[in-house]
Amino acid sequence: MAAADASSASPIEAGEFAALLAACGPFEDKPDIAVAVSGGADSLALTLLLRDWVAARGGRLLALTVDHGLRPESAAEAEGVAEICRVWGIAHKVLAWRGEKPATGLQAAAREARLALLQEACAEAGILHLCLAQHADDQAETFLLRLESGSGPFGLAGMSSVVAARHLRLLRPLLAVAKPRLRATLRRRGVTWFEDPSNSSPAFRRSALRQSLNRLEAAGFASGRFVELAAALAAERAELERGAARLLALAAAILPAGYAWLDPEPLRAAPWPVARQALAALLRTISGAAYAPRGSRLDGLLERVLHGLESGATLSGCRILPRRQGLLVCREEAQAERIALEPGQEALWDGRFQALRDGTKDGREWSLGPLTTEGWCAVAQMAPELRHSSIPGAVRPSLPCLRADGEIAALPQLSWQRSGLLGKTSFRCVFAPKNPLTTAPFTVAREQMHII
Repeated sequence: MAAADASSASPIEAGEFAALLAACGPFEDKPDIAVAVSGGADSLALTLLLRDWVAARGGRLLALTVDHGLRPESAAEAEGVAEICRVWGIAHKVLAWRGEKPATGLQAAAREARLALLQEACAEAGILHLCLAQHADDQAETFLLRLESGSGPFGLAGMSSVVAARHLRLLRPLLAVAKPRLRATLRRRGVTWFEDPSNSSPAFRRSALRQSLNRLEAAGFASGRFVELAAALAAERAELERGAARLLALAAAILPAGYAWLDPEPLRAAPWPVARQALAALLRTISGAAYAPRGSRLDGLLERVLHGLESGATLSGCRILPRRQGLLVCREEAQAERIALEPGQEALWDGRFQALRDGTKDGREWSLGPLTTEGWCAVAQMAPELRHSSIPGAVRPSLPCLRADGEIAALPQLSWQRSGLLGKTSFRCVFAPKNPLTTAPFTVAREQMHII
């Protein structure tokens, strides 16, 4: 793919692209779509293909370019993209990454900042679908990168063509398309693109892997085989996730205070891999962790759950406790984060609760953190009626607690606030975990690969 003769590549036709995008559906009758466009061949080709697709359906397309400010020419390139979009009648917006840049892990930080800016722009525009231009070559590189890092089958499945994010869907319709075809699509339209020198810099691991793929191609090994293997693993992953979702619908109940009840019986009747995936997904939701637990510790916990958990266990920042109603799964108070809350700030606290403080400025330092065991004892003294709350005692120390100058001010999940301490400040905090219990399962790019 990467080293193939581009002259033999065929452009992507409208019907083929419609089929690729349909696999990422559904969409509205008149779809509103955003696309991330850097000025490279991949994203420009995707943008122009989307332009025609959206126009044929009476929808709206918004092209978004992130200027990371990492290279002197980046601002000029962003303006160049804006000019291309103007010529083709595409609405366009430049998003700038402000602030200090990290000295290490720059590419990873840039990716995170880029995605955050793109999602924020989509939310402001009321757009639910964001298209990204990763293609088959990127999928092959991802496979090798994760293989090198020791990823299991889930990681080796590569990138999903559909990912449900908090406020939108991330769509990658080109994962089954080789890069030369994207360049051929631009050449047909007479559009030139920018080349980012960092893409070939040996300082970055992905660039080094890209060069390795080129050498494999030159030796006669089609890197599309990596993509085919990733697709096979992705199909297994998708089926496993669907099975886990069905199992969780039977076995788990999530409560608004951020904890869950788990019935072990459906897990005992399920195949081990499905039960394992379901347990990992539940722990990730309750903990707000970036990654689900895996390995021997997860296997050991599942073994105990299936054979009857007799005493409490901890894993991935969660407590798993046997109760008459089943297993109580809640957050460990010591693992919950503590953050400052500025006037008007909205924050996702601990990866679990969406918190919003109004813009009132009163000179006090406001913070959000776990209530803690000590805090619960103090609150129970002030408001003894809270002892009768239906929220289990093991959950209460990890509940979100608003503090003013270190003093407990409010416990939204217990509908309690300290008299006189809030003043004119209003505060809202609801359970909205960044890791929903079930989402759209891993989506496989199934269109025929063009390996040239």
